[in-house]
Amino acid sequence: MEPPGHPPRHTGVSDLIEYVFGTGDGAPSRWRSSADWDVSGDGRPDAVRLDFDGDGRRDDVLWDVDGDGVADRAGLDRDDNGVPEHWYVDRDGSGVWGTPVTGDPHLPAAPRSPVASLPQPAPTPQPAPPSPPIREWPPTPPTPSPAQGGLVWSGLDGTEHRQPNPVTDAVGPHGGADLDGDGSADDEVYDTDRDGRADVGLLTGGRGGGVLANDRLYLDVDRDGRFDQVLADMNGDGRLDRVFAAADPEFRTRD
Repeated sequence: MEPPGHPPRHTGVSDLIEYVFGTGDGAPSRWRSSADWDVSGDGRPDAVRLDFDGDGRRDDVLWDVDGDGVADRAGLDRDDNGVPEHWYVDRDGSGVWGTPVTGDPHLPAAPRSPVASLPQPAPTPQPAPPSPPIREWPPTPPTPSPAQGGLVWSGLDGTEHRQPNPVTDAVGPHGGADLDGDGSADDEVYDTDRDGRADVGLLTGGRGGGVLANDRLYLDVDRDGRFDQVLADMNGDGRLDRVFAAADPEFRTRD
C-alpha cells in the first residue's frame, strides 16, 4: 500500500530507467541505465545513481517516482550523508533539471503559472523532428575486431602517433605511450569508445622519475582526437584536486 497522499506506483517497475540531459537549446540527449538504488524504501530499485554536483561521489540520483521507466526527479546529496535532500524536475522535457521541488518529492510539482499574452495565429504544422537515440550507460562493449588497424593517439603537444598492437580487453584497446614527451613510453592511452582513437590518457611516470603515480588523467572531451582536459591530483594523495583545460599553463606540467 502506498503512503497516503502519494500517487500510485505501477506494479511492474522496470529495471531500466530512461532520462534526458540538455542545455535548453536544441534536442536533449536521451539515456537509459539500470536502476541501482531504492529511494522509496519499498525494496525495489527505482533510481539511478550519478554524480550531479561534481564532488566525485555517486550519491546523487535520478528517481522514477511512479515506476513507469522514466526519471521524474533529480536528487542531490549536498552534505554527503548518503541521502539526497535537494530535489529538482525537468519541467519541459528539455533535459534541464533546474526547477526545485518544494515539499514532498513524491508529489507532482506545482503547475507553472499561466502567463497572459495576446492571441497568436495558429502555427503552421511542422513535421516532428527525429527522436535522438537512446544511449545505454554504462555502454555495452562491442566484440573486439581483429582488424583494428592499431590505436591512434595524440601527445600533449598535438603530435599524432599510432600504437600498432594495442591490448584489447573489457576497457577497450589500450597501450603504452609517451604522452608527456619525456622519451619513455611509461604512460597509457585508452580507446574507451572503440573508434580507433584514444580518448583517455593516463600519466604514470610520477615525480622523481620511474615512480608509479597515477596523478594525471587526460580526456578528449569533444572527441576531436586531441586531449583537451586533464584531471589532476596535485598533492599525490590519490584524490582529484584540479581540472585544467588545454589552454591552461598547468595542462602540460605537473607543477
